[in-house]
Amino acid sequence: MWEKISRFYPPWLDVIGILCLGFIWIYTGARYGLMAEQIPTHFGFSGTPDAWSAKSFGSVFMLLILGTIVWLSMFLTNYFLIIKPEDPRKYINLPQARKDAMSQEQIEAIRRVVVLGIALINLTVVLMFTVIQYGMVNSALGKQNGLGWGVNVLVGILLIEAAWLTWKTFSLSKPDNRTKRQVK
Repeated sequence: MWEKISRFYPPWLDVIGILCLGFIWIYTGARYGLMAEQIPTHFGFSGTPDAWSAKSFGSVFMLLILGTIVWLSMFLTNYFLIIKPEDPRKYINLPQARKDAMSQEQIEAIRRVVVLGIALINLTVVLMFTVIQYGMVNSALGKQNGLGWGVNVLVGILLIEAAWLTWKTFSLSKPDNRTKRQVK
């Protein structure tokens, strides 16, 4: 599996995501008993807590459960729907006539870009979950007051990644100019 993934992007991107999830699960679990009875469960744009809840397994670990599910679903989608199939044309959301006009090189270029883009977005989302959970735990312990600027930076990176992925796949899906000249 890792060998096939390495044709599209460096597998260490997934390893970093796994390490972040492992770290934050252990960090949260080790500090659960030390947290106050009221913990921050929502943070405003400035990163300061604006909603609190009673400490419970759900209120402390729900974000971790959600983050793990998101990471795993994006990883599996990337692998089973994009990397694994021999013919990626059926997963490209374009009219059939336009897909038929695309060269195999274009199809593979789109697949490589989409796989890399999803892996980068997945890593950024995991980093965001990690920063939020870390800030929530530390705020509940009284070690910090809010999340800090990290989440806003990661949101900016996420927007840039999404814009790049959209632009790149759009530009790669344009009809091949060489094919146009040969037809004429």
